Amino acid sequence: MYCTTVGSTFIAAGAGYPANPSDHPPKYLFRWDLGRIFDEYALLYITRGKGTFKTEGERTYRVGPGSMILLFPEIWHWYAPDQNSGWDENWVGFKGDYADRLVSSGFFSPMEPVLDIGLHDFVLQSFHQIFDCARAEQPGCQQVLGAKIYGLLADSSRLSRHHDPISEDERLVERAKFLLADNITEQMDIGWLSRSLGIGYSRFRTMFKNHTGLSPYQYFLNLKMGLAKQLLEQGNYSIKEISHMLSFDDPYYFSHLFKKKTGLAPSRWTPIEGAGELPEQVS
Repeated sequence: MYCTTVGSTFIAAGAGYPANPSDHPPKYLFRWDLGRIFDEYALLYITRGKGTFKTEGERTYRVGPGSMILLFPEIWHWYAPDQNSGWDENWVGFKGDYADRLVSSGFFSPMEPVLDIGLHDFVLQSFHQIFDCARAEQPGCQQVLGAKIYGLLADSSRLSRHHDPISEDERLVERAKFLLADNITEQMDIGWLSRSLGIGYSRFRTMFKNHTGLSPYQYFLNLKMGLAKQLLEQGNYSIKEISHMLSFDDPYYFSHLFKKKTGLAPSRWTPIEGAGELPEQVS
């Protein structure tokens, strides 16, 4: 199983779709207004907004935050966000015999192309890890990407089949974790986070810590340090560049915090060596 394309797009309310058609490789456009047929698989994760997905047999689905759309080879499809909402989408395309076997064994089916998996920070982080790995294109990249894509497929299957009832507090904490992951490269105003959830900061902080064992700020720092480790392992960025990418104003403070969280200075966190080449281009 190997990766063919990755990406993410923010579509504002009232904006056209696709956002930048000229940026898409020709095979991915194919008269968007009439739908498309791929020769590969793809996963499309909607994290904001609403829209419509259509596929063979005139089947139409309403999709929104937490929808995972599965695209199958040689099967017609069409999708777009609502004009009044737009949406945020993350996608990854892939091919391979193993993907074919998952479908032939019934693990996934073209008859169930939309999975309601919900908003989860670890799913979004998986997409971010795929984006970072594809960007770096280091030796062994396709093996890593294949494993991460399989992880996404497994999580999607599991989450779509298990909808255990959760409390309102658990729902708010999951939403908060997702927002933190979605803004991992930004400076986060935790007060804004609690306001966006419609609860007071004091209650939010207590609730979050009860469920995660960490304050929202410490949880956010841990997310940042996790991404910093991945970027350092890629070996393509300097410590100063990574500090800037993660919105730390002072590289020395970033280095101090990294060592405090991991036990090692960033300069001692060495890149991972791999073996293998990308069999296809990543767009």
